[in-house]
Amino acid sequence: MTEYDYIRYEEEDGASVITFDRPETLNAFNTGLLSEVEAGIERAEESDGIRAIVLRGADGVFSAGNDFGEEHDLDGPAERLEAYTGDTQQRPGYIGHYEAIFQSPLPVIAAIEGYALAAACNVACLCDIAIAAEDAEFGYPDVRMGSLPGILVHPYVGVGIRHAKELLFSGQHIDAAEAERIDLINRAVPADDLWEEVMHQVDRIKLTPSSTVTLSKYMLNDAMRQMGYQAPDGRLDRYLWAFSSNTTVNKTFHQIQSEEGLEAAIEWMNNAEKR
Repeated sequence: MTEYDYIRYEEEDGASVITFDRPETLNAFNTGLLSEVEAGIERAEESDGIRAIVLRGADGVFSAGNDFGEEHDLDGPAERLEAYTGDTQQRPGYIGHYEAIFQSPLPVIAAIEGYALAAACNVACLCDIAIAAEDAEFGYPDVRMGSLPGILVHPYVGVGIRHAKELLFSGQHIDAAEAERIDLINRAVPADDLWEEVMHQVDRIKLTPSSTVTLSKYMLNDAMRQMGYQAPDGRLDRYLWAFSSNTTVNKTFHQIQSEEGLEAAIEWMNNAEKR
């Protein structure tokens, strides 16, 4: 049996269920977790009888986004750029692993509870279907610490340009009802009904031949590329991350984090006006 440090892998009624399992960090993404998610996706693709992959988070939280500590381990834009433009396995965070979701021949369903913020909101956008509990929250609060916004909240994932601007200019959270209204997710359901609805979606997928599902996914992905979608490990995104993570605001955030703790840094991020 394969052992994992950061995820749980299970198979249930034709679905491979991959659970982000770092509850002590609100399932924050680090390189190890995303590497294991990619390995789990590959395992699902090789498993007989699996028709869909479900991504979820442990303890009622999808994910709060990237692990700030791991991202801060690299000093300065030059070192960050070197790490990011080289082997993507060495890049802290998530970028090199996104395409496993997008390119998988299996449909990937996000089952979202609690927070789906920043990088986790990007993962929700990349999933083929996203179903959320009504009390889930979405957004890009990391723009308030100087991070450049995620490239995935764009019209080609269903979110209109004005909605994308509102999210990315402000860093505000939105609830699942608003996320459904702006087409960030497929639908919001009562929290107690989430898993039943997700597995019902898997059952509906089973009624369609696997070859048809795969070809439909590839066809629609090609349409997204024609609309401007770029793979999230593209060079521009690498450059932007490397330099935006070395801004004065970003340095201030991490200094507060080091001296006073993450909670104090987030409090500053969410309340201090920046220039």
